[in-house]
Amino acid sequence: MSFNAPRLLALSLLALAAACATAPDKGGQQSRGPFASKPVPNPHEKVGKPYQVKGVWYVPKPEPDYDKVGRASWYGPGFHGRLTANGEVFDENRLTAAHPTLPLPSIVEVTNPANGKRLTLRVNDRGPFANDRILDLSKEAARRLGTEAKGVANVRVRYVGPARLDQAIVKVGQAERGQSLAAAMPRPPVLSPLREPQLPTETDIILADLDPSVLDGIKVNPVRNAAFFVQIGAFSTSGNARAAVSRLPEDKPVSLHIKDSGPTQLTLVRMGPFSHPLSAQEALEEAKTQGFGDAHIVEEVAR
Repeated sequence: MSFNAPRLLALSLLALAAACATAPDKGGQQSRGPFASKPVPNPHEKVGKPYQVKGVWYVPKPEPDYDKVGRASWYGPGFHGRLTANGEVFDENRLTAAHPTLPLPSIVEVTNPANGKRLTLRVNDRGPFANDRILDLSKEAARRLGTEAKGVANVRVRYVGPARLDQAIVKVGQAERGQSLAAAMPRPPVLSPLREPQLPTETDIILADLDPSVLDGIKVNPVRNAAFFVQIGAFSTSGNARAAVSRLPEDKPVSLHIKDSGPTQLTLVRMGPFSHPLSAQEALEEAKTQGFGDAHIVEEVAR
């Protein structure tokens, strides 16, 4: 998915405020931006909104079946004592890691296939932002896995579950006890009542609820004179359109558009309008999780 460059100019500021910067430096470490640290620890659970770094979109989301093989770098001295993306303290001597999209904090199992070494790590930071990498290890984790000298190495990363927040790292030198899973919480029942689509008002201003760790005080203006929709599908019967609407997230606006297609009249089911492509991107990801594989973003420009 791509957008016009002028309309995404403001979004480029998001890269400045990411918890991890984009360029790897010597030793496979990742340089982090000036907003990576904050004076007071504030451990919290977070997933976060979609964000863009160096033209690449990252969509944080729960992935209970996450199990991937890819490249891992490591970071250490330059960021020792700074805050992580979820408000914990980064300690290069703790068994932690950074991941672009997994929920924070999480527990992952990391294996070095070159030597068979395996570690359980606490993911409490964002990064790395290099296309060929899926994980950023703390210096100690890299040392124990045998990847410190090499800098960047292949690893297997498997999601284990959410980490306990009461074991958050809040100071350098804190005892190692952060690899415990959070207690399993019962899932609420899934309700899917059939709801009538309503002509939405624009209530989703994404810039008002972006994660503070992404913006960090930087003002990003919404796109003007444009509206963004996520088109779910085009249906020839009202029954199919209503069934599609009933599967959409309750917190997203829904609108119906009528389109003449030869002798057939189609009902276009869309989520929106959204004021910003970042908001539409989030809605698109939600639509795909509901099984709408052909969903796509539609932009309409006011004339």
